[in-house]
Amino acid sequence: MSLPRCGIVVSILVTLFLIGCGPPDDPLIVPGKRVGDVVPGDTRMSKVVGPSGYVMPPFDERGVTFLADGQDGTKVGTITVSTVHYRTKEGLGVGDTSVSVRSAYGAPEVLTVSPMAVKDRPGIFASRALHYPGIRWLVDEDGVVRFVQVMKE
Repeated sequence: MSLPRCGIVVSILVTLFLIGCGPPDDPLIVPGKRVGDVVPGDTRMSKVVGPSGYVMPPFDERGVTFLADGQDGTKVGTITVSTVHYRTKEGLGVGDTSVSVRSAYGAPEVLTVSPMAVKDRPGIFASRALHYPGIRWLVDEDGVVRFVQVMKE
């Protein structure tokens, strides 16, 4: 095969590969608006939870769970993140400290919550929340963020 023909074949293969790829993962947390492409109050639960009731890939692989909207149960209500994959525009997420969160967002409303355990990591839990409009940072006794929850503002 001649060099120009080889370049054309490679170009065609690259184009076909790119067409076959889905959209890139969006790891952004936007308080009150979204986690990746999932929007509280807008995204249908069927997009993120399968017929068996389990969270569908890729969300389960990235530590994201969903609570249905209380109105009719067909839309996503609260989105909970438990891994470092998703971050805010300030770069904050699971594993950061409450000091970093307060520095970026100011004084929160502090809530005591029922202890939440991190799936597959016994002994890691959160029992206090730093609440801001559209986002809640659940922290452990050492002030480390263990969960981030995003809800409609």
